[in-house]
Amino acid sequence: MGEMNRKRLRIFQFSCERGKGIILGEDGKKYSFDLASENNQLKNQLALGAEVEFTVIREGNPSQVNAVSLCREERTPVHEYKRNEKGIPPLRPQAAAQGGPRRGDAEMRAGAGNWNMNGTQGRREGGGYFPAEREVPRYIPRDTRELLAESEVKFENYYLRLNKFPLVQNGRKGGAEKERFVVVQHDQRGLLSGTLAPEFSFCRLPEILARREKSILDLGFETLSFTAKPEWRVVVGLGGASVYETSITLHHLYGFPYLPGSAVKGVTRSWIWAEHFAEREGREQEEPGWQDESAQEESGGEKSGQEEARPCKAGQDEGFIRLFGGKTEDKKEIRKGSVLFFDAFPLGNPEIEVDVMTPHNADYYGSKNKAPADYYEPNPILFLTVGKKTEFRFTLAIRKEDNVEIKSGCFAGKRVLEVARTGLEQALKEQGIGAKTAVGYGFMS
Repeated sequence: MGEMNRKRLRIFQFSCERGKGIILGEDGKKYSFDLASENNQLKNQLALGAEVEFTVIREGNPSQVNAVSLCREERTPVHEYKRNEKGIPPLRPQAAAQGGPRRGDAEMRAGAGNWNMNGTQGRREGGGYFPAEREVPRYIPRDTRELLAESEVKFENYYLRLNKFPLVQNGRKGGAEKERFVVVQHDQRGLLSGTLAPEFSFCRLPEILARREKSILDLGFETLSFTAKPEWRVVVGLGGASVYETSITLHHLYGFPYLPGSAVKGVTRSWIWAEHFAEREGREQEEPGWQDESAQEESGGEKSGQEEARPCKAGQDEGFIRLFGGKTEDKKEIRKGSVLFFDAFPLGNPEIEVDVMTPHNADYYGSKNKAPADYYEPNPILFLTVGKKTEFRFTLAIRKEDNVEIKSGCFAGKRVLEVARTGLEQALKEQGIGAKTAVGYGFMS
């Protein structure tokens, strides 16, 4: 195996099951090793926050490892992290010495040209700190304005920065100035000014993922996780409510972009229906009593029994009902789906990139009396996307007693969670997730 297969990580949870040691690492993955092959002293040292090194001999869920050793280098355990650690500064820093310059004043003055709201007021897009001068936008509450003007506040949470402290820019339309909210600002030449590089390191995404998986396992669920990476960009929540013309889905507590579980479930259901039921349901509506050739051969051209083996409708398929819910066979009650689709979180610090769409016939679409023509002025609209280097972790869960083998229908012989994973992976690869999938956004592999 050699050093190429050695792995080093911090433990988030350790447990013993049937002679096996199970490590839940900070990367959100599980690793299993034989307790008999390791010394008893090591078993007592494997705890939350400890750093270990081992050799991966087989990838899986969990992955099989051996030669487990405790790293001598001491690292701060997860539960001992303090709020004032780098990345989460105190809200009110200590005052600078009287007469001396305040920290960050030079940086703020250098970037003052990026501020624009009634001449001087507005949010500076390029930096993280609010300037020392009282250049606070008027839409901010009074007590907040006073705090911002007195302190050097760093915007760590991108959700709050984008939605509670939006950038304002003046524009001209028909000769009259019109203020509007924008995700990034333009300079006098019409070029983008400032940078858009939100910082997400303080979120500790691997720890959030590991903590969530631990909570799911503690509730008695069987889980299945995998990672997927965008082939290009991903657009999520484009049409959400926002002061901007466009929006993006950000976690309301941590501020990072994510894929909601409802979207993950929806795209899985859509792909499974389109792949296994759409054609047959359409044929049944066009030609009542239609059967596919294989079903006719099995039943000798008769209808008896074939509907149970190969139902035409998704609502009659055992596997589809177990996954997403529906009416029972006797149609007397409705059962809920067994599979839980969790929000897909980034594995590391996600990238936020600015994209643009340019409607050319805005006047035509906005009025009934104007014809589409090339002489209308284009209207560029900026929107935020998740970059292609951002890797997402998808997690599915089901109660152990519900993950049974499907007996009939399109998925006969397969387990429920296996069907859900296959459907989700194929949906991400062939159908995409989020907005603008018709033009190449949202495809993942």
